[in-house]
Amino acid sequence: MSVEEKLLSIHRLGLYATFNPEQISSTYLLLVNYLRNNINKIESIKYYDLLELQFYLSLLSNKDSEAKTCLDRIIDKFGDQDSQRTAVLKATFLESTIDNKNAIDYLNKRNSNELTCLKKRVALSKKITSTPDYIKALNGYLNLSPLDTEVWLELSDIYYEIGHFEKSIFALQEILLIIPFAYNIFAKIGNIEFAIFKRDGDVDSLVSSLKHFLRSVELSSNFIRGWSGIYLISKEFNQLDSKKLKNVKIDYVELNKLSKNRLKEIIETNGSNAQDLKAAEQLLRDF
Repeated sequence: MSVEEKLLSIHRLGLYATFNPEQISSTYLLLVNYLRNNINKIESIKYYDLLELQFYLSLLSNKDSEAKTCLDRIIDKFGDQDSQRTAVLKATFLESTIDNKNAIDYLNKRNSNELTCLKKRVALSKKITSTPDYIKALNGYLNLSPLDTEVWLELSDIYYEIGHFEKSIFALQEILLIIPFAYNIFAKIGNIEFAIFKRDGDVDSLVSSLKHFLRSVELSSNFIRGWSGIYLISKEFNQLDSKKLKNVKIDYVELNKLSKNRLKEIIETNGSNAQDLKAAEQLLRDF
């Protein structure tokens, strides 16, 4: 993958939002150097995508004046009256340099039918409104844009945080209707069902949790979080009394051995990101 392809991929997937400070700094330097040395070779559309990436990286690096320069260049090219994309960038700049209220006030002046701006407005409201009102806003947006998996995921996370586990699972199931092979979503459902088991002691939830984790590794054989879930839950079955195990028809002992071996293999081959590898090592030590 070329430097340009790497940078465009980071922009397209929004990976910069998950970067730690070191990654932000290194990506920023890579981008600035690439733009400086290739300014006359980059296709116009790709150039403005990279300029947008520079805008976000500049904000994340507290380089507000540089971010403003990037924003002005993008607005000079595309305007901000008819472009929702540039409007969202401007709102993001106001959010970062002033506050959420100013960003929301700016977006409130725009056409209420602009879904991209509405989504940004809903996201901004999270910090300045109550949880029930935020949930209402998320659901309102999803009524207009039911295929937005990012917002379904956010709704699921909010429901989980307030203990509405069943509603959290429902939101994730909506994602699976759109992306049926999203292995990470199967694992998230498994996590929530495990939480339901811990809350209610419902063995059916534990069995369903295990099945969802199994589905996640069926779709992605090196998915370390899936194997970690299988390992943890198969150990949990050992803590149940014989009465509760009566109707369990899963060989949890064999699954425990299998998941433990797979976790060791993935750890030994560095088959996942550093954070997940560290968590898996801790899991094997503690359990």
